[in-house]
Amino acid sequence: MLAELARNVFSLPRPVQTRLAGPPCAADGFALDPQVQLLLRMGKIVPAPPSYALPLAEARRSFDADALLLAGRPRAVGGVTTGVAPGEVPVPLRLYWPPEAPRRGDLPALLFLHGGGFTVGSLTSHDPVCRRLCADLGCLVVAADYRLAPEHPYPAALRDSRAAWEWLVGRAKALGVDRRRIAVAGDSAGGNLAIGVARKAAVPPCALMVLYGGTDSVEVHPSVITFADGFMITRESLEWYVRQYVPPGHDLSDPCLSPLRADDLHVLPPTYVATAGFDPLRDEARAFARSAQAQGAEVVDRCFGSLIHGFLNFTDLKAACAAFDECTAWLHDQLYPARLSVAR
Repeated sequence: MLAELARNVFSLPRPVQTRLAGPPCAADGFALDPQVQLLLRMGKIVPAPPSYALPLAEARRSFDADALLLAGRPRAVGGVTTGVAPGEVPVPLRLYWPPEAPRRGDLPALLFLHGGGFTVGSLTSHDPVCRRLCADLGCLVVAADYRLAPEHPYPAALRDSRAAWEWLVGRAKALGVDRRRIAVAGDSAGGNLAIGVARKAAVPPCALMVLYGGTDSVEVHPSVITFADGFMITRESLEWYVRQYVPPGHDLSDPCLSPLRADDLHVLPPTYVATAGFDPLRDEARAFARSAQAQGAEVVDRCFGSLIHGFLNFTDLKAACAAFDECTAWLHDQLYPARLSVAR
């Protein structure tokens, strides 16, 4: 029902959408985008139970469906294949090939790690995201189907993500990939995992992109309180995700769980931290960016003030699409550095 409502409402003229969104919403100096506000209002009209109130299999199906709701028409890519990374267990991979591949050995690549609180999310939920990244960047995108909690608690997801990275780097030549131009990115929980990959990679990525990532399981930051309810993810859902992922008694300040607490962030490659103004995770992600900068890493701290958590999946909305494009433009600059172009 929500999908049908969304299709009908977002086909209306923009002034009508703005009126339907209701009075402007502002907080912490940010103004919520009217289309995003309308999306949230529709969610109240057709409410859905949160993940923690559903059986796990149903929660995962619901997350996948919601992620595709406003993802737009899938971008055309050159082809989609599969692979398997050997690790603690075999890690399924999905490879998105660009429409026009460069000459052999000249292809940049990106490992993408999906979000979902380490508990939901899949290759399906982020298929449109990976297709868009592949088409816009002209690179090979490798999506990892890492194990999910609570069946596979920490550190299973991180180990699988690292195994996927090692597979991509190790097979670069066979894939026609330039090892100097392999990046890692992830959104939400995937952003946390991407940091974990970049911190410990024997062959470091050329760039790291963290999109509204969770970086601190210890402290309750102010944005968690300000946006505790009503802005797509809630404080209660965040706490539930942590309980599913982290084994009882494990130290939440472990830097592999809470990279904000890490003291080795100077090892990170050029890093882009994207946050949303109306996101409970905003403050901890921005604190991570500041900490990495203070430790000597090259970091772009970009807050898209009018958006909410999960905007990567909402590119049918104008502001979310513009944010996606800006993130992609930065990553493009990292994958196609001028110095390599001149050298060739």
